[in-house]
Formats: sequence, C-alpha cells, structure tokens
Amino acid sequence: MALIPVLSANREDQKIEFVVASAMGDEFVNTGREGLLVRSALAGGGESLAIPITLKIDGLDVAPKQIAMPAGDAWSLFGPFPRDVYSDGDGLVRFQFSQINQVSVAVLRIA
Repeated sequence: MALIPVLSANREDQKIEFVVASAMGDEFVNTGREGLLVRSALAGGGESLAIPITLKIDGLDVAPKQIAMPAGDAWSLFGPFPRDVYSDGDGLVRFQFSQINQVSVAVLRIA
C-alpha cells in the first residue's frame, strides 16, 4: 500500500503531482478536508474504486463504498471523507482500484 502525499491548496501556482495507482491499494492522511483527484484513461467499463468505511453500525462492519469509474479519458473528484466514517485508527483513508492501468491519483486538501 502506497502513502499518497497530500497537496494543500493555497493562492500560489502549484503543479498537481499525480501518482500511479498501486496494485495493492493506496492511502492518505485524512483531516476530513481532502479530495481524491483521479485521472484515468480506461478503455472499457466496469472498473471501480473501493473505499473502506471504518464506521461500525451496531457493532457491525459496513461494506466499502464502491464507485463506478467512467470509461475513456476522464477526470473525477471524490471527497471529502469524514474522519469518523473513512479514517482508520492511524488517521488514514485507504482505497483501491479494481484495475490500475492508466489510473493516476492526487490528493488535495482545501484549507
């Protein structure tokens, strides 16, 4: 699992650094103000993004959030991720793509 650096928004010109999605999944430090920016060029369809939900309901696990990824050349923005719902005990949000070819990600924090 790869730790994705978080880029904090400011009023300066910043280049968004994308990271290739990891086959074993990725994670980022979550404050509840982050968004996951995904750049993909998926030829087919049916690919998805899975984000575990760490919140328990009546002591039971909740199924991961499954998000369908668009086919073709696309940019997608997901978030924010409330800490009590998505952060694990280390304050991280973990996520995994069903297919990583042609998928890169960046994590943005809005102050």
